[in-house]
Amino acid sequence: MNKQYNKKTAAAQADTQEEIMQNGDGIKKNIDYLMNTKNWWGPLVFILIISLAGVGMIGFQTYNDAPPMSGFKSESGTILINQSTIEKGQTVFHKYALMEYGSFFGDGAQRGPDFTAEALHQIYLYMNQYYVNQLEKEEGRTASDVDLKMIAEQVRQELKKNRFDARDNLVVLNDAGVYALEKLKKYYEDTFIGNDAGIHFPLKNYISDAQEIRDLS
Repeated sequence: MNKQYNKKTAAAQADTQEEIMQNGDGIKKNIDYLMNTKNWWGPLVFILIISLAGVGMIGFQTYNDAPPMSGFKSESGTILINQSTIEKGQTVFHKYALMEYGSFFGDGAQRGPDFTAEALHQIYLYMNQYYVNQLEKEEGRTASDVDLKMIAEQVRQELKKNRFDARDNLVVLNDAGVYALEKLKKYYEDTFIGNDAGIHFPLKNYISDAQEIRDLS
């Protein structure tokens, strides 16, 4: 019995050793296959195709899902801003790297101002200013706290209202919006050129071309 057991054990050990050697040879062959640069073209072509397809899909979605570009007009039909002007403003924004504003002063790009949010806030303030001036002019008195709160809420509702005219691809601005737009242009002239009305941008005359500033606004 012991002799038979020993023979079986020896046979099993031999089989195991042979299996280990075969596995080792297989692993070595796999490594040799992978290390041979001639065998890389297949996976690389696959990765290239997947990458190009992914980039192409992202590019398609970027342009297909982009928000529409439109201009602005007054209620009387006067064109205030057209699409070309907005595109010129985008060029100015990139030309002067305003997205990297924070990096100019060592704070990092993320700490620079959000010029779009700033412009919207100024529009809100100027529209409030317009209605306050109208109230004081018509009623001959200073606006009370209640008046200011009512005006502020009115402006919020007007800013949220969709005034897009699909017939000519323009957004209609009411009188308060037209007033605010003109004030905004002046605000950014003071911001970048640094007029007596106030210097907001740390680099005086950083943008000195008045037309570029109007397009940016």
